[in-house]
Amino acid sequence: MTTVQELENKDEAVWTAVWKDWKPSCVCTVCYILDGKGNVLLIRRKKEGFGSGKVSAPGGHLELGETVEQCCTRETFEEVGLVVEDPVHVGLLNFKIPGNDMEGHVYIANKFSGVLKETEEAQPFWNPVDNLPFDRMFADDAVWLSHALNGECFVLDAPCDEDGAMLSYRFRLCKSSECFGRFGNNGPVLKI
Repeated sequence: MTTVQELENKDEAVWTAVWKDWKPSCVCTVCYILDGKGNVLLIRRKKEGFGSGKVSAPGGHLELGETVEQCCTRETFEEVGLVVEDPVHVGLLNFKIPGNDMEGHVYIANKFSGVLKETEEAQPFWNPVDNLPFDRMFADDAVWLSHALNGECFVLDAPCDEDGAMLSYRFRLCKSSECFGRFGNNGPVLKI
């Protein structure tokens, strides 16, 4: 088996071969809403379990029959009461986590309506884009979030430990969301 240290010293062909047969056990979304005044909507995750207590953005797991864009819109409304319009798909996060490989789709939204509210899962707050609380976020956010908030498309591949902590990563900027490969701009549809 190839170790993380060995992966860091290999070329693109080897990294691609290691990830070639990877299939996520769950697909999720996250949506960063910009208010046009230099702030981004973040949430403190309140629910117990994975990510509880962390600062993130509204998001969650894909349901049967929906696209990732539909998931982004639904989860944002469920968690903070806002309806996002025309969210832009800017990132793809691939995590190799023992027993829980995860694929995350990152969206940015500039248009929204509704009344911001706290829910059981999330305590929302506006935060200046130029002062992000990386010390309270997942470690991978420090790698890609600033790029995403600038509207840059990217892919991050990261093998992780059992707790979801990155052991290594590969980060690539893309010209458009077309680099997300098999899903295109609208993402996968979860089927039975």
